[in-house]
Amino acid sequence: MRVVELTKVFAESHTARLLDISSDVSAWQAQHVLFDLPEKWTRSFAVTDAGAIVSYCIISRRNGVLHINQLMVHRDARASGIGTIVLREALRRGAETLKVDPINAGAIRFYQRHGLSNSGTENGYLVMRYRKTAAQAQNTLADEKSHVIVRGVAAETA
Repeated sequence: MRVVELTKVFAESHTARLLDISSDVSAWQAQHVLFDLPEKWTRSFAVTDAGAIVSYCIISRRNGVLHINQLMVHRDARASGIGTIVLREALRRGAETLKVDPINAGAIRFYQRHGLSNSGTENGYLVMRYRKTAAQAQNTLADEKSHVIVRGVAAETA
């Protein structure tokens, strides 16, 4: 598996695949994927397996913090550990918040297992926030020093 930067050019050339990945759980359309947001094209990424995009994460700056706008794993790759890889990468890149439908108990449990907690509601969605402990902050620093990106591809993904 490889982590690749999700630039605007990449998103434009792979819009159909990105929409296919989320089609069973999201109403997003091409204009949502391609909409410009602060820091979106420098923070977002996709995960490929054998050259095929299997997951993506769109991150942007929102209300002063980095926010996960969408984290998607293709239906055929769910429950394989890819979601954990994607969330860890998003957190490593500095993401702190996300919104989730309050009836999506599976997603809420997943995010809670990975250190996010409920911090309120917004427009009918549950807002979840990641708060690092001192030990997690130290581990992030160590991870950032060992994480090497060459031409937009992460050398380490787990």
